[in-house]
Amino acid sequence: MQQKNEFIELRAQGLSYQKISDTLNISKPVLIDWGQEFQNQILNLKTIDQEYLQQKYLKTKEQQLKNFSELLERLNQELESRDLKDLSTKDLLQQVLIVSDKLESQRKKLKVIVEVDYLNNISNMMSYDTKNLI
Repeated sequence: MQQKNEFIELRAQGLSYQKISDTLNISKPVLIDWGQEFQNQILNLKTIDQEYLQQKYLKTKEQQLKNFSELLERLNQELESRDLKDLSTKDLLQQVLIVSDKLESQRKKLKVIVEVDYLNNISNMMSYDTKNLI
């Protein structure tokens, strides 16, 4: 059973039957049979891995958004303390615009995710209400 579990993990990671065959020293026809037999387990494990990566990526996006916001705040504070006729101020203003654009693009991405979650929640509530009416 341990070899089957290793097969499921390796297959969920996207390894080919040939690579798994070489690793586990099991023939490809046997692995193909296992692939059909454990198709649901492989798919479930892939899904769990993908969800983990999405959560990690989302946290990274949230951190980037926070970092851009903090940087923009610092740049704006520095800009306010300078004379706008200064050449270095021009460069600073350019940085403010660049960071503002990045911040806006991050916010748009998060807004789409929030809207989708909101719609899913509304859909779930409507489904729940309908079930209670029956």
